[in-house]
Amino acid sequence: MEKEMLFFLSIIIHMVQLICLGWLGSIFFRKRERTAGKFILFLCLLTLAQIWTADNYLIYSIAQQMLLILFFYMIFCGNHWEKLGLSAILAAVWEFTWNGINSILSICEIILSNNKFFPFERGSGYVISILSFSISTVFIYMLFYKTKLSEGNFLPEGGKILFPIASLLLLLINLCNFGITRGVAMVSDNGADYWNITHNELFTHMEVLTVSALCTVICLSLLFGMDRLIKYITVDNLRKIEISRYKEMLEQYRKQSDVRHDLKNHLISLSSLAEQEEWDKLKKYLQKIYHEANMDRSDIETGNSIVNAIINTKRQSAVQNDITFDCNINIPKPLRIDDYDLCIIWGNILDNAINAAGVTKYKYIFVQTEIIKKNLLINVKNSIAPDILQNGLDRQNWGTGLKNVNRIVQRENGIMDIEINDTVFEISILLPIVQESAYDIN
Repeated sequence: MEKEMLFFLSIIIHMVQLICLGWLGSIFFRKRERTAGKFILFLCLLTLAQIWTADNYLIYSIAQQMLLILFFYMIFCGNHWEKLGLSAILAAVWEFTWNGINSILSICEIILSNNKFFPFERGSGYVISILSFSISTVFIYMLFYKTKLSEGNFLPEGGKILFPIASLLLLLINLCNFGITRGVAMVSDNGADYWNITHNELFTHMEVLTVSALCTVICLSLLFGMDRLIKYITVDNLRKIEISRYKEMLEQYRKQSDVRHDLKNHLISLSSLAEQEEWDKLKKYLQKIYHEANMDRSDIETGNSIVNAIINTKRQSAVQNDITFDCNINIPKPLRIDDYDLCIIWGNILDNAINAAGVTKYKYIFVQTEIIKKNLLINVKNSIAPDILQNGLDRQNWGTGLKNVNRIVQRENGIMDIEINDTVFEISILLPIVQESAYDIN
């Protein structure tokens, strides 16, 4: 009866493992369509693996972890190594956390069952297994929920680093647990307590706890170290954009100063052309002065240096592609959303707008932001080719950029909406803000 109960419990755990792995993976990647069949397939494979390898814990553990990693790989979209690396890290941290919490609960149970003041009868290991599994799942979700890692946002070749290291650490904990199932245990000393089962059991659980904790720290250090490095790279790129904008502004100011310095000579030339009634030459001369002084350009000021850099850079790119770029901006200060996420939102929606409008007959982009009841509304409209309307655009057809934008919007408890009418593509994003003051720039 106990074997049947254990087998039934393991099937439930496998089912919950697959559900939770898909749930956790959706933080980083977008799911493929029709994953129900894969879920049933891998549940059957996990069950068969348990039946066929019931007498060998090591082979069963390795088979189980390989199937979980393969399941993750098959149900999500993305780069192959990114999926393999992250799935191995998730499986490893989950295994280490489960082992660690299981050891902590087992130690508490042993201590309570051996105290003289409050007698406590040791129960079944099922309760500890279920508690360990539940706590580790919640812990991992809370741990990874705020990470910036996402599809297409990993370091190049990062998955090739994560996968082998996580796999080796999984093998280490499997060997440790395999030894314990074969009677290999830590002992208190070589004296009278050598055969003290309680002490040896405590030391063995402490061994597993220590190994699990060390392996968890290694995996998380790799993952969050990569996450932090990506943030640094993004911030550095933003600073480079800002520096580039400042250099352009200095160059613009220098040219305007040169024009002012030579203004007397320019006026003499213009007066001479007017007296001779050479109107075409006069017009060309004025246009040249106007262009040299960059008087046809004025930087957009939004109240946020990051948004300034991105919008002005994207506007310059749009103008180079003969795209009309209009702005009507109302930006709150400060924003609740951080600069990193703000860069992803603005960068992706403006890049998409420039790419789409660049291949149309009537090229234009209109950007508008305003405050609506303590929420920031971002609205971007651009011209699109008619074939996009014919093909349609739903959530399944969103590119990686829009997926990343939508992920940030959902995390910030915002709303994102896309509409396509005739030859106009419109994206609207509503984000909660910390409202203190606002600047209206037209």
